[in-house]
Amino acid sequence: MRILRCSTAYILLFSVFAACSSSRDGTGPTPDPVASVRVSASDSSIDVGSTAQLTAVALDGTGAAMPNAHFKYTSSDVSVATVSANGVATGVSAGEAWLFATSGGIADSLALTVAAVVDNAIHVGPTRTYKTPCAAIAVAHANDVIEIDAA
Repeated sequence: MRILRCSTAYILLFSVFAACSSSRDGTGPTPDPVASVRVSASDSSIDVGSTAQLTAVALDGTGAAMPNAHFKYTSSDVSVATVSANGVATGVSAGEAWLFATSGGIADSLALTVAAVVDNAIHVGPTRTYKTPCAAIAVAHANDVIEIDAA
């Protein structure tokens, strides 16, 4: 009788443990699966050499944020923009790239435009050296860019 009670207690204990653990290896509960991912960027357009921080949020089936979700960040075109493991996008060359944040096999993306840095710009405006477009044209050389401030 005593052996039967001990066996029953072990079986009951094992059943409770197995019911509480939904992971196959018995190490603990399996988290709810990721139902959707939302990614945003601090800026959707950056210059070559500049950066933008990506922020990603994983949501479960009820729409609740999953704070312990891990993300993998990738770029559709690393010749235009790269993304670090912690979501920092860096402009490499002028163009457009799609940036992805993936968690639990679910991804979201956004477009990032990378603009070339203009080295040969002449700035025109009320607070600039050249106040009028005509003054800038007078000193401009071939391939110079004249940028006029809004005023």
